[in-house]
Amino acid sequence: MAEDLDPYVRVVVLNWNSAWYTRRCLDALAATEYPADRVEVVLVDNGSVDGSLERLRDWFPDVRVVANGANLGFAEGCNRAMRDRDGVDAVALINNDAVPSPGWLRPLVDALGAAADIGAASSALVLEPGFVPVDVEVDADGTADVVAVRVDGADVTGALRFDGFEGVSDAAWPLDITYRLNAGAGRIWIPAGSGDLDVEVELTGTGAVEVRIGDRVGSSARPGTATLRSGLERTRLINGLGTARNERCEGYDRLYGRPVDLLDGMGADPVPVDGFCGGAVLLRSRMLDSVGLFDPRLFAYYEDTDLSWRATRAGWRIVAVPASRVEHAFGASGGSRARGFFHLDRRNWWLTAERNGTPAQRTVVRREVRREIRTALRANIAGRLKRRHLPSLQLLSAWARIVADHTVEVRRRNHPVVGPTGMRPTDRVVGRFQPRPAPSLPRPRPWGPLAVALDVTPLVAEWPTAGWDEGTVTAGRILARSLLQDHAELDPLPVVADDGARVATPAEVAIVLGVAAPLIPPRDGPISVTDHDRIGLRLVPDATAGRLAVEVTPVGGGPSRRVLVDRPAGDPGEAEPVIAALREAVSTEAHRR
Repeated sequence: MAEDLDPYVRVVVLNWNSAWYTRRCLDALAATEYPADRVEVVLVDNGSVDGSLERLRDWFPDVRVVANGANLGFAEGCNRAMRDRDGVDAVALINNDAVPSPGWLRPLVDALGAAADIGAASSALVLEPGFVPVDVEVDADGTADVVAVRVDGADVTGALRFDGFEGVSDAAWPLDITYRLNAGAGRIWIPAGSGDLDVEVELTGTGAVEVRIGDRVGSSARPGTATLRSGLERTRLINGLGTARNERCEGYDRLYGRPVDLLDGMGADPVPVDGFCGGAVLLRSRMLDSVGLFDPRLFAYYEDTDLSWRATRAGWRIVAVPASRVEHAFGASGGSRARGFFHLDRRNWWLTAERNGTPAQRTVVRREVRREIRTALRANIAGRLKRRHLPSLQLLSAWARIVADHTVEVRRRNHPVVGPTGMRPTDRVVGRFQPRPAPSLPRPRPWGPLAVALDVTPLVAEWPTAGWDEGTVTAGRILARSLLQDHAELDPLPVVADDGARVATPAEVAIVLGVAAPLIPPRDGPISVTDHDRIGLRLVPDATAGRLAVEVTPVGGGPSRRVLVDRPAGDPGEAEPVIAALREAVSTEAHRR
């Protein structure tokens, strides 16, 4: 590489059934302030079943795509775009639900250039959206448990952050946590979009409780629920500035939940950290050459902790760069109830420590595993029998699978391997006892785009649907394509109602878009749609041939509104009446709540 050229960077974005988030990420990457001829973006698709790859190809025809055809996990999915690195000086990983600022890349490149032994530079991740602080105060003899929090009627309980509350784990499933305030004062950080919003905080407990946003005191709309109107002010919170490991060798995000002002006061200098977060990081190619890529068998979770640990053991340094900012919609497509999360989190923690830890650290982790299993036995067998309840086997069954899977994976690791970890492509990424990963979709969020379910059944039917002729089918496909592709304020989910509602397949989405059918059909089947929390859109033919109407149905059902599309097929403005009806439906729904 000529000395006067900037390092050549490959940016890898992994998509799995998430067209809207990935489109937003790729749009943001296109605005990166870095020489265009020294950066390339590679989109990896892990066998999406919702047609998102077809939509993304249509949006970004010049972006290189690696289509895996199957869910290979985050580890091997990213590896598929990280192996061929001829001429690539560094590889950047950006989560598809993240939005990098225009200046995100240059500080990372400069950090790697500061010293030859720096192998990775991690961005500062900032939680999206801004948060509203809600203060809760309980009298000296009281307690308050958080049951649910809603913003404009939408449940955001899983995205809350807490100060002063105690997290009480459920004995039957430790990832089900109740947040409890024992007397005194605490604060709930509630994610909220822009503008004034209604915030409902539902609590149970004893004693007198006061709930406030600033100087606004909550009113009791029903027992246990305080309703407040939030103002315009929002606080940005940190998702992480690199990662660290605790005394149990568990990885965690540094500065998680702290106000973003803390980053502003740190200056531009990189800071040394234990590890990087795979959601936004720049990896030196020479470091990957020496220590390898992600371990494909980890599938997801701890793959970045493992690679970071292997790198530091080999003498590489890792830094985090406060000046590189990336916003992250944390948990947009997963969470503690995602299928297999508990298994992967606990198994991979154990495996990572076994591979990288000192003898003393491995002893600590093994002791902690035994302690967690004993606790599960006492709470879910002996404790429940003592209270004359039936035993609960959910947690013990999960731990049995983890122990069995761990045993198999340790034996596999003891077999001879060729070259550093992850260098050879593989489709064998799922452990023998690992729950099979099921296709899923990101949940709609109140601060996000308008989430709609677009019924495309008559547009992809093998035989003509009653009332539909060639003209209305053509017009319907043009309108559906516009709704799917031309309006960034919408997050449309194409659905088909045949033997029950399901997400349209990639081949069906290709028909609607008028593009080539997928070369590699996904291995997973379609996703069944039951409660999708989306506004319904159904296209129906009008009496006049070639004209359409669209029925708009509010979230959860209710009276539909019919909108006549009276512009010629293909007119760029033909979707505007539908968009206006959607906005009115959302406004009406919010007003009714």
